[in-house]
This record gives sequence, C-alpha cells and structure tokens, in this order.
Amino acid sequence: MNRQERFSCGLVLVVCRQPLSVAAARTIHGRVEETVGEMNGKRFLAAAPQDLCRAGLNWSRINCLREVARAEMEGEVDFSVLHEFEVERAMQILIFLKGIGAWSA
Repeated sequence: MNRQERFSCGLVLVVCRQPLSVAAARTIHGRVEETVGEMNGKRFLAAAPQDLCRAGLNWSRINCLREVARAEMEGEVDFSVLHEFEVERAMQILIFLKGIGAWSA
C-alpha cells in the first residue's frame, strides 16, 4: 500500500461527524466520497475546496482534512501503522495535526 492509499477514511468520517447527527455525517461523508472519488490523500488535496464545501464540509473541516492529507503525503503521519501504537501515543500523533483535538483523536 502506498501513501496515497493510506489516507485515513475513518478520520474523514470522524471530522465530518463533528458535531452533527450520525445521519447527517453519513450523508456528508458520502458526498465527499462522491466528490473525491477513491479516498486518498492525493485525491483529497486535488479536490477543489469549493466542491468539498458544496458536499457539505465547512471551511474549518476542509482545512483540517487537507492538513491530514498533506501530513500523510509528506510522511509526517503513517495511518497504516497508527493502530500499532498505544492509545496515548496515537492521540499525541493525531493532536499534532491542525484541527484534530483529543475528541477526534
């Protein structure tokens, strides 16, 4: 699996949910997937922010997820191994990303 394929779809869903109902979050997540196509960091960064906004993400969430995608593409975070860390360490890594707080991590 290359870096482009490891973009954290789960983290995208978590960010989409804040603070929405599960149904609304799923709808927005589905629209984001339709907009981006195969969900990976490269494709997310290539998506026009205006299109992501039309999919239901606000600018704060767009900027947060672009930071997540950028960090992964530049090798700052490797989501494929994050699950191997202790919870506290994984949270520290995620909180380092702009827009990701303890609740999201």
